[in-house]
Amino acid sequence: MNGRSSQAPLRLLYFSLINSTLIYAVIVWFLSRTWPPPGSLEQVLRQPAILALMVLSLATFAFSFSLGAWANAEPMWRQWNRFVLRWAIIESIVIDALAAAFIARDWRLFAIGWVLSLIGFVLAPPPPREA
Repeated sequence: MNGRSSQAPLRLLYFSLINSTLIYAVIVWFLSRTWPPPGSLEQVLRQPAILALMVLSLATFAFSFSLGAWANAEPMWRQWNRFVLRWAIIESIVIDALAAAFIARDWRLFAIGWVLSLIGFVLAPPPPREA
């Protein structure tokens, strides 16, 4: 199997996970139109459940980088497993923010997690194609 075809499933998964975050954004956009206008972001973040979810999102973002530290010293199949695990962890940032947005009925909480997740995906692209 050449490098291009062997990496196709990995690239497909990467773009599928990014696409799933876009689907979450569309869901929040449609639902948030029926929500009452949110208060200040500071008031929302003072709620213990919301604060816990947002801190969890930030900690998850930081943790996702620890999975890439040893990738170059491993066989290719382990590197791929590490990429998939890292992307799943990065997507969980959006899910935590989605839960916070639903609890508080505030789309801004989702936007924070979504941007953080997209940054994570940009910083953890699939490995370059082999020649």
